[in-house]
Amino acid sequence: MADRVVVSAEAELWAFIESAPTLEEMADFMFSEDVQTRTSYLLDANRNGTLTAEEKIELDAFIEIEHTATMMKIRALAKLKHAGA
Repeated sequence: MADRVVVSAEAELWAFIESAPTLEEMADFMFSEDVQTRTSYLLDANRNGTLTAEEKIELDAFIEIEHTATMMKIRALAKLKHAGA
């Protein structure tokens, strides 16, 4: 079995935040293709009923991290809209 690299969405989000992004960059933030691919796999496995207990934990953690990223984007967009008003 090939070694699998576990992508850390949390590490990506923290690295992004630590880079002191602008509001525009926050509004445009997207997880890497690797994170998106892994998340798609987990969501498909969940739909198909083949998600392992370990993968369920990983998916649940991603959902929380993704919520944080979404809230960051919403707040950045709101500030940009307010600044442009």
